[in-house]
Amino acid sequence: MSSRVTMADVARAAGVSRPLVSVVLSGGAGAGADTRDRILATAKALGYRPDAAASMLRSRRSRQVGVVFNPRSSFEADLIEELYTAAAGADYRIALGAITAGRSRQIVAEELIALRCEAVVVVGAEMDDRLDGLGVPVVVIGERFPSGTATTVGTDEWHGAHVAVQHLITLGHRAIIHVDGGTHPGAAERARGYADTMAAAGLRDISRRIPGDYTETGGAEAARALLDSETLPTAVFLANDQMAIGFLDVMRRSGVRVPETMSVIGYDDSRFSSLAHVDLSTVRQDIAGLAGAAFECVADHLETADPHPVQSTEFGFFGARVLEPELVVRGTTAVVSRERCRG
Repeated sequence: MSSRVTMADVARAAGVSRPLVSVVLSGGAGAGADTRDRILATAKALGYRPDAAASMLRSRRSRQVGVVFNPRSSFEADLIEELYTAAAGADYRIALGAITAGRSRQIVAEELIALRCEAVVVVGAEMDDRLDGLGVPVVVIGERFPSGTATTVGTDEWHGAHVAVQHLITLGHRAIIHVDGGTHPGAAERARGYADTMAAAGLRDISRRIPGDYTETGGAEAARALLDSETLPTAVFLANDQMAIGFLDVMRRSGVRVPETMSVIGYDDSRFSSLAHVDLSTVRQDIAGLAGAAFECVADHLETADPHPVQSTEFGFFGARVLEPELVVRGTTAVVSRERCRG
């Protein structure tokens, strides 16, 4: 395997000094047009690539941002892709840190900071995560956080749940069950949106929640619990798409026709939701918008001497922006069948 091409290699091939190569490749002045063109052409021909680690050591700034995420979450995986795009647009690099059963978000964040990350973006933090004493700006995507602890960028989760449940009500459904997300990010607001919308429609007394956990297994377990009950609901709103996938699989294998017998709607609009065999109605979060807003916060902290994040008391967010979700209607929701319609 060939060794890495260095500035000294470029200098020898171009017939100039190494310091002059450094000046040209860093965009500085001091070289004539012909010499500059020759150095740039030589660097390209040799396949020279800047050494990012060396650049960080020479500079006061690393322009590197750590991202803490859960690799088991399909939504967070989708978000990572958009974060790379947003980081490049803001002239930052990303270093990824995955949480595991034995690695908390706090531990992973501390590891990233040790790698000279100037800020940390935490995807899907939960309220019991500490994320304190880190010494760098922290931006949280997806959950409300105590004011002053971190800047938060998120979706209006209550509204997302509201539009999902209102969609089902408009289709004539009354027996609508919610499979919640437990203590996971956004779950409490989604559950509140469900409860408030059912109550506003005069359906409080028949509203019902089943515990879930944002996993396909949790959705499958919720489906089995319903199949063991005396009467199936006409519609189910699940707190995320991963649970909806597990739920649909069990119901369809058990002979329950979706949407003819039961309508199903999820939340997130993860990339597999639009696959032909899934075709899931869901609530779309603006993933690109969340990623862009997160790096706006990062830049605000790192590029501005006195950043002033906007606080939204209505949603409890301390940070840049609360984004509106969007209803996406596909093939798993339909008008309630006449024989199943209730009062």
